[in-house]
Amino acid sequence: MTFYKIRKKLFWLMFALFFVAGSIFVVYSFGYRLDTKNWEITQTGGLNVKTSPKVTEIILDGEKVNKKASLFSNEVFLEGLIPDNHFLEVLKEGYFTWAKNVEIKPKMVENFTNIVLLPKNPLRETIYNATTSEEIIDILPLEGSDEILLETKEKTKLGTYQILKTFNKGNANFSEIYKKKISTSDNLNLIKNLIIDKGNYSHFLINYYDRSLKKQVFYLWEKSSPEQASDFSKVLNEYFSNQPVKVLFHPFEYNKFFVSTAKKIGVLDLDKKEVNYLSATNPLDFNINNNSLFWIDKVGGFYSYNLILKNITPISILEEKDLGVEKILISSNSENILIFLNDEKIILARPDGSLKEIEENMKNPVFSPDNKKIAYISGGVVRVYFLSDMAQDIFKKSEEGLDIFITDNIISNLVWFKDSFHLMIRSGNSIFFAEIDDRDKINVFELPLGSGDSYWNSEGFLWQFGSKIVEKINLMIGG
Repeated sequence: MTFYKIRKKLFWLMFALFFVAGSIFVVYSFGYRLDTKNWEITQTGGLNVKTSPKVTEIILDGEKVNKKASLFSNEVFLEGLIPDNHFLEVLKEGYFTWAKNVEIKPKMVENFTNIVLLPKNPLRETIYNATTSEEIIDILPLEGSDEILLETKEKTKLGTYQILKTFNKGNANFSEIYKKKISTSDNLNLIKNLIIDKGNYSHFLINYYDRSLKKQVFYLWEKSSPEQASDFSKVLNEYFSNQPVKVLFHPFEYNKFFVSTAKKIGVLDLDKKEVNYLSATNPLDFNINNNSLFWIDKVGGFYSYNLILKNITPISILEEKDLGVEKILISSNSENILIFLNDEKIILARPDGSLKEIEENMKNPVFSPDNKKIAYISGGVVRVYFLSDMAQDIFKKSEEGLDIFITDNIISNLVWFKDSFHLMIRSGNSIFFAEIDDRDKINVFELPLGSGDSYWNSEGFLWQFGSKIVEKINLMIGG
């Protein structure tokens, strides 16, 4: 064979190799791979994973993914995955493991951008230890400060007193708000009945039923003069001839209060020393959110009042016989209102006038921070009701329901986590941290807490308390 023929064969061989390699490169660049399971060329899919805490290990089909999140992001994008069912795990030492079967589809990216891990031993801090003579009844942490409200019973030589006071963990200072002598068996439920100005924690209305007076009483405490709560019932008696049924703070004007009686709703202005009445007659209940006040009257009229424009808008009519309203619950954006009737019916109302009766057996309903969902307890089940279509990670239709958590034990409380994709559930002596992603099994992490009571918020902070101690637990950070 001549040198020329050898060079010619080598040329065509290299050309063939280049053509094959180029074709493979082009096919690869368009996302095609060889599926060795079925021995066929298939177009791949992707997987986007976002986790909290950020530094976690991602395991796919039993193999560690070496790709890491960037400096400014918690997300990891995995591409070139063969369409099939894959097993995804997210883990971190000292935390519960998240795991789910994931279906990868051709030319599609499956998103899991709300994965949150819970530490097995969360960070704990002792906030308060009771003295030998006092018993802790209830607490309320004051957001944005080191202070908590403490409701205690204290036995002295003069008798038993129920006391409401603030305690500052930073400087260990107390400020007594209210004190009343009671019988040993009495419990005034001062914190549970407390009326709080949502705009700030500089003043409170203490509200309870006084058995000796046989009526509801109100006391006003202000941080500017913390020595003693003033008798607000006397103030109300000066301006209202009928017994006040409900009192709320004006949301953005200090020293103004909304007061309802069986006949009217009045705006009490203590600076001007006057009352201006809304054109609301025989109100059954009212509530305030943001710039709007909503009320329902005796004949079923449902109205809103704009606190800035000072105009009234009729919304709809509740056509119920013997109408009685237990309470009105408003979402933070005022787009969804739950009306609880005395006959156990629950009406979902919207400012556009639409009314819809939803499940009757709805206990402890809470709107999600994004205002797109309601979580509630129904027997031994925690359900989520979708108020609008959802297309982030999971796809749900408006008015669709989803069972998140089922137990034979009593479910006593639930709170949305700040991301609107997780719920914190109290059942028995444990707290359960549950996702709402029902693609494959729903991940639920159980954290035993003991028999004490608790208070928590959407940031993942929990205050556990018994008769003698208050602890603050950070559910997101391991101790």
